[in-house]
Amino acid sequence: MVNLEKLDQVKLLFNANLASKVREKIDKNLSAVAFSHQGQYLWLGTDEFTAIERLTQLHDKTFGDHTRFEFKTFIKDFDEAQGEVDIVPG
Repeated sequence: MVNLEKLDQVKLLFNANLASKVREKIDKNLSAVAFSHQGQYLWLGTDEFTAIERLTQLHDKTFGDHTRFEFKTFIKDFDEAQGEVDIVPG
């Protein structure tokens, strides 16, 4: 489990097949970050895409095994043409 009190910087290893421009946009436009499964997964959301990113903890401060989840695959009638998705606190 990740100790959030001591967490100051982590290494993110994105899917190598993801275009470098996309990786850079994710890194520079983070809107939301969340841990799940006792810190095993790190979820990233940006306001530039219609997807969320999941990275798996590989080592103490390294997350990789990147998986991208497109909203259109699990939200009925999601209109990707409307552009980016805004993430707001619930």
